[in-house]
Amino acid sequence: MLFLTRHMLNQHLMELPELVDRYAAHDAEFVDHSLSWLTAVEQTLLRLRHPLAGLVAGSRSEVLAVRDGYRERDASSRTAGVRHAQRATAALVLGRVEKTLRGVVDDIDTQLDGHREKMAQLLAVASNVKPIPACKSGPDGEWLRSLWGNMAQTKETAGMYAYLNAAISRSDVLTLLGEVLENLLATADQQADRAEIG
Repeated sequence: MLFLTRHMLNQHLMELPELVDRYAAHDAEFVDHSLSWLTAVEQTLLRLRHPLAGLVAGSRSEVLAVRDGYRERDASSRTAGVRHAQRATAALVLGRVEKTLRGVVDDIDTQLDGHREKMAQLLAVASNVKPIPACKSGPDGEWLRSLWGNMAQTKETAGMYAYLNAAISRSDVLTLLGEVLENLLATADQQADRAEIG
């Protein structure tokens, strides 16, 4: 789920520059587009069962409240018209939600870095015990599942196997396994190329 959550949140974050451009251009549809983006983010978080869905829904309600005439209690917001106040509120809400989502993605990256390191250690131990069988067509799902299952059978890797299985979802385990294997293969190819040149 970590890879999926990261991917889906990054997709939403990549849509923000267009919204900011609309705001800068005084696009009349900026608020509607912002509300649509917030709704889409909220729906994604609900599908992922992520608790930030409530924060995004609350942020969306702030923009809607301005449409209904609500203003903060400072003089500058009272003098602004409804349209200007709503645009400003939407822009501030987008910035706050972006910062929160970016924090979630950064946290996921930190978690994945730790798990990636453990996966690399596990593969190093496993390859010392027994060579990892090659996959002729490059890492695929079936081969990765088979390889991962073999890790439980070897006493040297069983502990780390159990840890990773408990720490992250099966899909994240297999994605990490494939990623680390590809990096190892790329490193081995580079070393072979250097040896030929030397």
